[in-house]
Amino acid sequence: MNSFTLLDADLPLRTPPQPLELRQENYDQVFDFETLIYDCIYNEKKLVIITPPLSEIELEAVLNNVVINSLLLSSYNYQVFSRDRAQTIIVHIADIVNIEIFKRPITFDMSLTQKATSKVLYTLQKNNDIQWIIDWANYYYLWHTPSLIIIYDNNSDQYSISELQAALEKYVSCKCIVRSFPFRYGAGGWKGSVWDSDFCQIAALQHVRYSIRNRSCLLNVDIDELVITKNRRSIFDIAAKSNRSVYYFKGRSVYIEKVEMEKVLATRHLQHNLLDEESVYPNKYIVDLSKITDDSFLFPHEVTDAKDVIESNKVEYLHYMNISNNWKYNRDNHILYNAEIHQRISLRPLFEDAQNPNTHNDIYSENLSTSFIDYLTSKMKKRIQKILK
Repeated sequence: MNSFTLLDADLPLRTPPQPLELRQENYDQVFDFETLIYDCIYNEKKLVIITPPLSEIELEAVLNNVVINSLLLSSYNYQVFSRDRAQTIIVHIADIVNIEIFKRPITFDMSLTQKATSKVLYTLQKNNDIQWIIDWANYYYLWHTPSLIIIYDNNSDQYSISELQAALEKYVSCKCIVRSFPFRYGAGGWKGSVWDSDFCQIAALQHVRYSIRNRSCLLNVDIDELVITKNRRSIFDIAAKSNRSVYYFKGRSVYIEKVEMEKVLATRHLQHNLLDEESVYPNKYIVDLSKITDDSFLFPHEVTDAKDVIESNKVEYLHYMNISNNWKYNRDNHILYNAEIHQRISLRPLFEDAQNPNTHNDIYSENLSTSFIDYLTSKMKKRIQKILK
């Protein structure tokens, strides 16, 4: 990855925007003081340099230290696009013979740009249980039929990139690519402060967007989120039929009931059995990259400045509250059933051929059952009818 720091440019480190009293306990460990350039990508005759939001001095340093075909980047007709917590520098250029940044020769990773990928499932993750990732990938492959699954790994230390890649290749039929995105995630909102420095997550979204073909549709969901639709229709097909640039859908939370939690040794998606009828989670989306322009930015819950979008009430995602080990508060808990807000559901048919939920580690399902078709039409029939109203 062609990344550079402020130190490479002989510039001072980034100043944190949040006052001391509003910073989370590990603020200095997660805030990105150093990154100047995340990466540069050349795809479909377009050079894209992805950065955090830069000051005028930092931007000038980049423009005057990128040399393309022996000419400074500032000599070209370039564009700078800036949004809250994100920035890109874009040059349309027919051919790049050579490029240097801060006198370092650059080579481009073409592993994604050379693939014909029309339907792409993407997530950014750190240290999620490999079994969770396999369950998640198999679910989406069998239900929504992506042509490629891309996982950006943000400094996992419980396993290596190669170990995760090997597990996916063994237990998931869909083509999967795991890529390292080794930057500090950034600080989030804390004690009422705004989310003003989680640069990494947003940069990763721009990175995957410009790495794949512009004709691709990109579904952005987390490991703890499963999209459900009527009659096993693929979200890619639903979004394509809508002919919109961005297809938004909201989420609801599902929990593990206390009595269920006490029965298992390892948390899985399938143990979640309480649907919170009152919960509403922020939009996730699938975006047709051919229908948005460079001034649009992909954020976790929206695509900025996109035209002709739709918010659907016919699709939703389930947010699995106990599938997490990397969040700012503990979700490894269980709740008591409340008839006023909870609906008991069974997710076991989704994964009935998966490993025994009372065992763990190193044993992965060879086959994931497709009986979730029956599951949707029986166990969740009432729920689906509510969604479609």
